[in-house]
Amino acid sequence: MIDLTVHVAAWQYNTTMQVIERSPSPPLQSTKVCEQHGFTLIELVMVILVLGILSVYAAPRMFNSDDFYARGFHDETLAILRYAQKAAIAQRRPVCVALTQGAPSIAILTIASVSDATTCNVALNWPNKNCNVTSIGATACIESRSGISYNASQLFSFNGLGQPIGLHSTLVMTVTTGTANFNETVELETGYVHE
Repeated sequence: MIDLTVHVAAWQYNTTMQVIERSPSPPLQSTKVCEQHGFTLIELVMVILVLGILSVYAAPRMFNSDDFYARGFHDETLAILRYAQKAAIAQRRPVCVALTQGAPSIAILTIASVSDATTCNVALNWPNKNCNVTSIGATACIESRSGISYNASQLFSFNGLGQPIGLHSTLVMTVTTGTANFNETVELETGYVHE
């Protein structure tokens, strides 16, 4: 009797499991939340606020080319001063530098002649631009636009060793505009030209 009950219980268990396994599962309910596209009002207001701040502060600086041109004139001044020093070393004679303060500012280079080493009366050619100086002809120079100038006029020269002559201390020239200043420095002992 025990044997028969065990077999019947096992048969009922097996058929129940088959029924459970074969019964179709109920369809799953969609738990997907409806997705929204777009920006919130706070995000839009913050973007407009940031654009407003940028337009007040950044746009006038971007459309004002004087600062960019002043930086370019500053770089040209450094280049022409270094060129003057290297030309003096290469030719073993003085090269004069004249920086004028007016608007527009001008930097003019001339070189001393072989016969008279005290006066600069020979033109020195510059690869970029040459200006006409009445007594000597076309010589190396750079010229600024209006509104950009040096802070002071200066006249000095580099000797054959590249050292500045006519300076009593380290020379610091400044290219100025309404909003930006750029410094050029010529060291007194060595003539090293740098920002």
